[in-house]
Amino acid sequence: MTNTRNRPAHADRDQHRGGRVAAINSRRPADDEQPRTERWVQRTHDDDMEKILLGAFMADAARGDTITEHLTSSDFYREAHATVYRALVAAYALGDPTEPVAVADRLEADRALRDVGGIGFLRHCASLVPADVNAAYYAQAIAKKARLRAKVTATVSLQNALLRGDKDQARVYLDELNRISVEQADKTLTDMLVGGGQFVLDIPDTIPAVWGHGDDVLWAEGEALMICGPSGVGKTTLTGQLLRALLGLADKVLDWEVRPARRVLYLAMDRPAQIRRALSRVFTAGERPVLDERVVFWKGPPPYDVAARPETLLDMARAADADVVIVDSLKDAAIGLSEDSIGAGYNRARQAVLADDRQILELHHVVKRGNNGASPNTLGDVYGSAHLVNGAGSVIMLWGEAGDPVVEFKHLKQPMNDVGPFKVLHNGPAGTSQIFEGADLLDLARKCQTGGVTAADAAALVFEKDSPSKNQIEKARRRLLDLEKKGLLVQKAGARGGSAGSNAARWFIAAPSSWVPEGGFDAAA
Repeated sequence: MTNTRNRPAHADRDQHRGGRVAAINSRRPADDEQPRTERWVQRTHDDDMEKILLGAFMADAARGDTITEHLTSSDFYREAHATVYRALVAAYALGDPTEPVAVADRLEADRALRDVGGIGFLRHCASLVPADVNAAYYAQAIAKKARLRAKVTATVSLQNALLRGDKDQARVYLDELNRISVEQADKTLTDMLVGGGQFVLDIPDTIPAVWGHGDDVLWAEGEALMICGPSGVGKTTLTGQLLRALLGLADKVLDWEVRPARRVLYLAMDRPAQIRRALSRVFTAGERPVLDERVVFWKGPPPYDVAARPETLLDMARAADADVVIVDSLKDAAIGLSEDSIGAGYNRARQAVLADDRQILELHHVVKRGNNGASPNTLGDVYGSAHLVNGAGSVIMLWGEAGDPVVEFKHLKQPMNDVGPFKVLHNGPAGTSQIFEGADLLDLARKCQTGGVTAADAAALVFEKDSPSKNQIEKARRRLLDLEKKGLLVQKAGARGGSAGSNAARWFIAAPSSWVPEGGFDAAA
């Protein structure tokens, strides 16, 4: 029996959308028509995004309510895509199947199948859908591009009317442009509102991480990551490895997982030629297709000072269709970062990017030295206004002399656990980095085979202090436990209430199972 489920009310917009905005935006190019300029194509539509959305709808009719909530057929750039979408909405409203064969049958009945490219086109759309596709994301993105297209079309029409000297028509288009701007501003404000229960209570058990695992989060989703340090300590080298992982070409950086991005915008503003050389060591010629498809670079200063015009950063991300933005570096994005007004302006730009469901990674510099000539170890040692670090979710410090292969890694601001400190070994020619400190703890355990290593012993080595603090001892303990989980160390538990001494837990180099006393170390003690 046919499902007579009512069509969602918001889906009726396809039939009832009217007014001048729709009229101005109603013309679409034929599928074989070339766009006027490449810039127009990049800014106002995305063919692949539209195809993926159609494929997602065909793959699962249950997505229909989510998709039609955000999208109408007039939002599609290609008429063929709009035709397929109307057929899908009609099938969904009636409870009919939405897979390619069923949609092809519906289009054939309307004598439209050949116009859209046949069933082969429908199957092609279905083949593009990622396994974990977020249909709402694609629907919202297509709708945003349609709104931008309407604004651009009205602007061009206004310019043409002015060039012709047709003042009456120019007033019509000016009124229309103002109406579009107000309408879109209202939509944007509405989209930003979140229900109280959802905002307060719908919290994941663990912080979603772009870079990290469990409670060890170096880059939290929805929060900016800042990597700072003096020149020559490997900030771009580390960032290149993060970029590689964001593109799906690596799983981890410094032993922590990185979540792949869809597309990255890299703002290569601080000595672009040097950035180019550094990144060329990270990627190979065989990876060119991935680079061409999933990352785009901007060379040199931004079109406007980002602090003076905070919308610039988000505009650039949208123009690049990027869900991750890398700013290399902050000093080139805005002038006068030591002033609070400039720092606040940049922070506003950063937060706008994050609020638009995009991630941001920033490279920045530090003061020359900490107190009494020591290495910087506080947020106050980061150069510029406090707004810069206050608005970041995570701040990582790399410290050393320019060109040093081994540098310090300090986690000055953390979303969860304090990851580090430790030392990082850079392999400049290979463009790789690895944690250097883990090997030192293993060496210490080898040298202490008889008595083992306590957390206090490890902290004294890691932090280079004769009397490490309780916090430092706890950090060292986590490192020993991590090496234990990897099977490199074994632990002899200490007595309850023990402190750094004979009753403290001790770690030993892992031995073959045949060497371990029956019942474990405790039984043999």
